[in-house]
Amino acid sequence: MNISKPNKTNKGLIVLALFLMVSLALNGVLFKNIISMDDPAKPSNRPATTTKVVPVSEKEAESKEDPEEKEHLENETLRLQQSYKEVAKAFITDYLNYNTQSLKDRREKLKSITTGKLLDQVAPEIDASGDGSELSSDPTFTSKVTQLNLFISDVKPELKTGDVLAEVTYEAKSTEGKTIVKSFVDLSIQTQEDGKMTVQEYHYYPQN
Repeated sequence: MNISKPNKTNKGLIVLALFLMVSLALNGVLFKNIISMDDPAKPSNRPATTTKVVPVSEKEAESKEDPEEKEHLENETLRLQQSYKEVAKAFITDYLNYNTQSLKDRREKLKSITTGKLLDQVAPEIDASGDGSELSSDPTFTSKVTQLNLFISDVKPELKTGDVLAEVTYEAKSTEGKTIVKSFVDLSIQTQEDGKMTVQEYHYYPQN
């Protein structure tokens, strides 16, 4: 029996063809990857870097915001409020602490914290006979502030003015007896060119 031997030439050609096919396939994949990496139109997988653009106006606002300047303005406002309260307290106590035996002293005290017009209204000058506008026609009348609460209702540094609302309780005595009086007083105060603060006007609102 004759057995035919395998054809070595045909087997070698098949192996060579398979090798070339695999090589071409690998080269094709590699070439595709290279093209995709260099193509600027395709999105990149690398993380994007973003830059925040701050508007010019916002930068200027940040540069102008000075903590020390802000604190200075706040302290100046508090100082003005305290000064207005002190003037309001002096006016109310000198005006409502009343005694017919000390009208001249009362006028002198009010003189330094009021305008000339307001002074003549609340504490007119007493003539030689002792006549003058008084809180009461009763010569025994006296009054004394017993409680005082002050509230700043408005401050305008640019106008150099401030408004103060006062809640006042005072005790009045006369021949008719003793009375407890409660009232509100609204005052407008202004700072003069020399720094002096004076009451420009006031409004009295009785509660009882």
